[in-house]
Amino acid sequence: GDPVAQLQKLRDLGVLAVVGPLDKKRASLYAEAAKQVSLPIILLSAEVLNPPGSEGAPAQDATVAAQVSGVFRNFLTAEAEAEAMARHAFGTLKDKRALILEPDIGYGALMANAFETPFKDLGGIVSRTAYKRSDVDFSKLARSVAKQRPEAIFIPDTGAKVAQIASFLSRENIWGLDYGKARPRKPKRIWVHSLGTSLWQDQPL
Repeated sequence: GDPVAQLQKLRDLGVLAVVGPLDKKRASLYAEAAKQVSLPIILLSAEVLNPPGSEGAPAQDATVAAQVSGVFRNFLTAEAEAEAMARHAFGTLKDKRALILEPDIGYGALMANAFETPFKDLGGIVSRTAYKRSDVDFSKLARSVAKQRPEAIFIPDTGAKVAQIASFLSRENIWGLDYGKARPRKPKRIWVHSLGTSLWQDQPL
């Protein structure tokens, strides 16, 4: 039925808030309907919601938008994860030079941009190298990383793919540095903080 009519009926019955829907395609419809009937809604979608007619416009700050509209989200966006990782790398881990290894898909470019902007804004130096996600031999990529000698490497990809890439990085003496530990003084080794997102929660990695 009509989302506005549905939510108005719930409001008339004394419902205080709505959780859902699960379908991300319907989330925008119900978000707009919830605004019209002044019924708070918690969306089960990670999509960034903009008002109708604002396609292509920058997404509003989620907190401000929620306070104004009563529309809340139950998930962090992928971009928010990347931005948080950039701030953590620069502010907490004290990395000043970061390298983004990005898969050659739209998601890779999106996440690379989300990491690069805040890291640069904080004063860091960022370089980017793309790779073919279908590849299984990352020897050339690893040699390129070794020449750049970054302090941190951000790889927005799945744990399985990152595990593949990491095996080639180790052949070039590029090693992961544990958080909170000082960078060892072994000139032949390149010690880096390995940075990723929740996609890394994968058994192979």
